[in-house]
Amino acid sequence: MRRRGFTLIELLVVIAIIAILIGLLLPAVQKVRDAAYRAKCANTLHQLAIAAQNFHGQYERFPVGLCWPGDRSTVTNDFTAGTPLNYFGSGPTDVTQSSRNWIIELLPFFEQDALQTRWDYNRANLSNNLSTSPTSGLSAQVINLLLCPSDPLANPVQGVAGSGAGGTKYYGMNSYCGNAGQRSYFCDAMTNDGIFFVNSKVRVGDVTDGTSFTLFFGERLHLDPGFDLIYPQYPIANWGGWAWVSPRNSVADYLVGGGVSINYRVPAGVGGFPEIDKRLTSIGSAHSGGANVALVDGSVRFIPERINPDILKALSTRAGQPGITEPIIDLP
Repeated sequence: MRRRGFTLIELLVVIAIIAILIGLLLPAVQKVRDAAYRAKCANTLHQLAIAAQNFHGQYERFPVGLCWPGDRSTVTNDFTAGTPLNYFGSGPTDVTQSSRNWIIELLPFFEQDALQTRWDYNRANLSNNLSTSPTSGLSAQVINLLLCPSDPLANPVQGVAGSGAGGTKYYGMNSYCGNAGQRSYFCDAMTNDGIFFVNSKVRVGDVTDGTSFTLFFGERLHLDPGFDLIYPQYPIANWGGWAWVSPRNSVADYLVGGGVSINYRVPAGVGGFPEIDKRLTSIGSAHSGGANVALVDGSVRFIPERINPDILKALSTRAGQPGITEPIIDLP
């Protein structure tokens, strides 16, 4: 008996059906994966919020955004007008205790005690913390907790030319930033009305808007072709080293603000430092339609890109904003 095989037409029909099924299934699989990444990211932000709360319980303040030493006239003042800071022993002028940011202070609170033990806080010894190799050294260490699974970073360790003590240094990257207020960058333009900024010492009692209505941490999106085009020497992928503590503009690596729209990107054909500063202030993510944030009470919300800009600004301030009525509407 002779067996009958597939005709060419039948084979093409089967292939077409399979292609259609794959086309239908792939978006569903992608959607499920994106939801899983978003949930994992939200859990990380919750852990960071709890870590910062525990830090406050021990030290009666939230971690410093960046501790910057030097002449007090060049140091950002306390949010109490005209009051210089005096946090660590003899204060920010004490270079032996100055090399720190909120991530470095929080290391033991998310099981990274070993990294903090190795850290040299003396700014005169900054090179002791910086890695000259992407595979070894302190600043090149990758802290997996600090990386969002949706962050489009091609490499979790980035080489930054001319950084730190000179020459290319390597930094483990992070996807999460503290809320500096309405403006986080450039350092001289910081509004200091959030939780973390240069020489900050914010306490729960200073958050008069309410801990449920004030941003604590947000995401940083490491993708922006327009930014890379106008700033090729330091592309957006370079901004996010957890170990960066010098100079003052290192705040762009781990602070963001609410004065720029969610997922803001540098428009095509636009250049200059104003756009760079706006982009580095922006909260953003690769999650579809918005970004995750943690509030000071420890809760985590997803802020859509379409949020009213005035509401976003108000969320970023700890003690109100003129013209905005608090409390702010509940976020989705």
